[in-house]
Amino acid sequence: MGRLRDGRPEDQPPVLRTVRPGRAAPGAPGRRHLGGCRKYRDLEEYLLPQDVWQDKLAELSLGLPETFDAYWQERGARLRETLEDVSTGLSRKELIDVSATRGRIKVTPQKKLVPPQVEPLARQLSARVPRVKITDLVQQVAAWSGCADCFTDLRTGSTVDKRHHLLTALLAEGLNLGMTKMAEAVTDPDITARRLMYLGDWYLRDETYKAALAEVVNFQNTQPLAAYWGDGTTSSSDGQRFPVGGHGRKFGHLNAKYGREPGILFYTHVSDQYAPFHTKAITANAQYPTLSRGA
Repeated sequence: MGRLRDGRPEDQPPVLRTVRPGRAAPGAPGRRHLGGCRKYRDLEEYLLPQDVWQDKLAELSLGLPETFDAYWQERGARLRETLEDVSTGLSRKELIDVSATRGRIKVTPQKKLVPPQVEPLARQLSARVPRVKITDLVQQVAAWSGCADCFTDLRTGSTVDKRHHLLTALLAEGLNLGMTKMAEAVTDPDITARRLMYLGDWYLRDETYKAALAEVVNFQNTQPLAAYWGDGTTSSSDGQRFPVGGHGRKFGHLNAKYGREPGILFYTHVSDQYAPFHTKAITANAQYPTLSRGA
């Protein structure tokens, strides 16, 4: 076996010949990166340059003391003062919904915020909303938002000629009914299980789902009614756990919150207009703050 000038084997694949000569990360000789690559670039390229960071320090300052001792000196005095006020209020029974009984502090549960007069009004409003079939609703949303055009053929990038076939396959996956049972439930003879499976294989993919969801969220953001809940610039996120079995059993041993049972989390981001604009499947032992920062 021959060798090149730098000592690497001559029969080494061209890809490895390109990757391995990359510069090593500072302080980590074994770590490599690719220049000009977005996924495998140097870690330092993700960070702000030092001169830019120094200029932004004043803008990003939280106004907190630099040391813990200085912080605790200020906060400790405020904490002691607050505890004295609480203790005085308890002894004089001046605190609202808080009392001390037999050496224990009791806080009265929060009362129902919605007054009882609202419930009849809610029922009246609900009665005025017409009942809509889910098939009609899906067709209306697709016509309003144009989300159906995001489901394109994996090979050609073209859209489906018969859109109601695509929406039927979409409902079959969304309802977890399956293509075969959905084909048996519809009356259109052209919608067969084979047809729905074909659409599911070539049109319903993760990237097309994300693109269609973005169109629906953007359409909702333009509606005046959505502005009553928010402007769409803030969001909250949380995970919903589902138990699983099989090879995922080992992951359950790593999680202290969910015990030994294996599971998977669907981490969903919801805007202030109640639009679930992003969902990510993660293992149950992943950390929420890390994902919320990188999602």
